[in-house]
Amino acid sequence: LGTTMVGTLDAAGDFLGDGEGWSEIRVVSGAVKGLAAVGVTQWRLPSTVLEVDPYAEIAMETLTLGPAGALVIGDWQGHRILLRRPEGDLITLAGTGESGFSPDGTSALSARLNMPTGAVLDAAGHLYFAETQNHRVRVIPAFDTELFGRAMTAGCLYTIAGTGERGFNGDGPGARTRRMSSPMGIALEPDGGLVVVDRGNRRLRRISPSGAIATLAGGGAYMLAGTEMDALQFGDAVGGSLAQDASGNLVFVAGASLRGDRLVMLCRKSGRYFGIPMQGGTLYTLVGTLETGFNGDGPALAVNLTQPTEISFLPNGELVFVDTGGYLIRKLGGDGIVRTVAGRRLFSGLLLAARMALPAPATERELSTHVLAVTPRGGILIQTNAHGQSLVELLPR
Repeated sequence: LGTTMVGTLDAAGDFLGDGEGWSEIRVVSGAVKGLAAVGVTQWRLPSTVLEVDPYAEIAMETLTLGPAGALVIGDWQGHRILLRRPEGDLITLAGTGESGFSPDGTSALSARLNMPTGAVLDAAGHLYFAETQNHRVRVIPAFDTELFGRAMTAGCLYTIAGTGERGFNGDGPGARTRRMSSPMGIALEPDGGLVVVDRGNRRLRRISPSGAIATLAGGGAYMLAGTEMDALQFGDAVGGSLAQDASGNLVFVAGASLRGDRLVMLCRKSGRYFGIPMQGGTLYTLVGTLETGFNGDGPALAVNLTQPTEISFLPNGELVFVDTGGYLIRKLGGDGIVRTVAGRRLFSGLLLAARMALPAPATERELSTHVLAVTPRGGILIQTNAHGQSLVELLPR
């Protein structure tokens, strides 16, 4: 891919890499051929894991950090929202475990939810989440208060946006009268508003503190074929994951089954990001091509992706994400280069892979990568299949 990353084999046949980021290296030299290395990384796996068992039925599709290092888990298959305290105990914040719908004002612990995703806690302790299959965005206030233009009682469930009927009937005041379609990812805004991935409507939408809703990106008629376009002209498919940087810029997944998946940034504050000069109100391709697959690490706009998800920003502004098609944790650096952080790539069509001797600890594990969150110290929480429902924090060396 034209990168400056190089490496050699020593006399014993071990790969010696210069830098980090190789996710696959094939060697052909005389009689020597095959896979020499699949990872060189500066990250390590500690000896301890965060056990989630015996709650093995939890489907940890979405996970965010709550106060004091607690983990907020959207158990979308179990129709609950859970909190794992730093001490290790797991408590239910909302949901009975039974799929369904409960009206506004219902106690959170007696409410029936339907595929809760994107659960996040704000600094005040209010819990926001999307009910994907009920086509609503909802909140559970931590104390009696007024949010989004209506009075709310602590510990009860309230709708912020969506009527419950799938579809789209425009933007404007009264977000609770505006239809949504399979909302998923949520980002908290500094002013108390929310940005939501309205996945079925192929839009990013913002719910203001007053209760109005507006489209930030999507709703147009065109795919992002090049590297940039006006945000409201965009009309391609949108993934469920959403990340926001310190400047308010938003990164999400764009693409469809017949084209390659890409990570796209909606620039909201003009500046230079990942080596690209950007203007507010414009979408920019960060990673990916119009081809799906795997072609190693390197310059971001030449790297193919397959079903990227679980996007997060590191404290230093770098972007990490899961490349689901390769079972890899990958990182986009400020220099515009994609590097593999962890994971052993499973080749297409293989459910299991033989264990290989690898050159870096973090790439020795086969990963089940449906969970990813960034800790305050810059670690990356991932789920491994070596210990069932366990979380491991990857730490930079």
